[in-house]
Amino acid sequence: MRIFLSHAHEQAGIADALAIALRQEGHEVFLDRDALKAADGYHAAIRREIESCELFVFLVSPQSLAAGGYALSEMNVARERWHDPSGRVLPVLVEAVDFESIPPYLKAVGVLQPKGDAVAETLLRVAALTRRGHARRWRLGAAVAAAAMLVAAGAWWFAQRDAAHDARACLLDAELVEAAGLRITTLDAGLPGALRTFVVVAGIASLDLPPLTGRGSRWIIEAGTASGELMGRFELAACPAAVEELRDDARGLRLRLAPRR
Repeated sequence: MRIFLSHAHEQAGIADALAIALRQEGHEVFLDRDALKAADGYHAAIRREIESCELFVFLVSPQSLAAGGYALSEMNVARERWHDPSGRVLPVLVEAVDFESIPPYLKAVGVLQPKGDAVAETLLRVAALTRRGHARRWRLGAAVAAAAMLVAAGAWWFAQRDAAHDARACLLDAELVEAAGLRITTLDAGLPGALRTFVVVAGIASLDLPPLTGRGSRWIIEAGTASGELMGRFELAACPAAVEELRDDARGLRLRLAPRR
């Protein structure tokens, strides 16, 4: 866990001991603001550290609560990041103070008041917060995984439904209506990789269109003369449920399609 340890200069000794103990527990700790140089963008660096940490530990003392102190400035950055300090901010009392002087933001999560060794008791509280964080992340991950499974299951169901729908051939009666003295004698029904030709001898012909290959597939129907001259081209997105008339007014072509009885 990334931990920012905020303290007044007068508590440098206990802060250093706590930082060492936390690092031995495997945590990454930012401790000493004095290590930053003004030339490095001192204030911006402090803000970046607080904004990237997972836990903000504030050592409560008369000096860290003193008006104009930098520790209070650091606390305000944490407050801007987490309006609710629960699980994110840990105030630890290291010197006696007037309890009323402690900011409400810190008291909102309860101030740790060690009865024995402050470092040892702080380590125990950090360990408890770490476990809660892991549990929270696990629950979030489980929720995300469950949502992903629902989405996948829904997609599978729709795919199966579409596959069942698309697996049915389209059986139609087709009637080419002559216009402008043209005699239209052939129909081509084409899909990628499948081309079939139907011949209209007279009046109505039977069309057995192959199943659609997917949700976005189209039937392509071409009408032409016996010599192979293309006279019209139409597209169908689905098998007509009633009589449907396709028109190519430029060529004077009409094609009536109806479900085969």
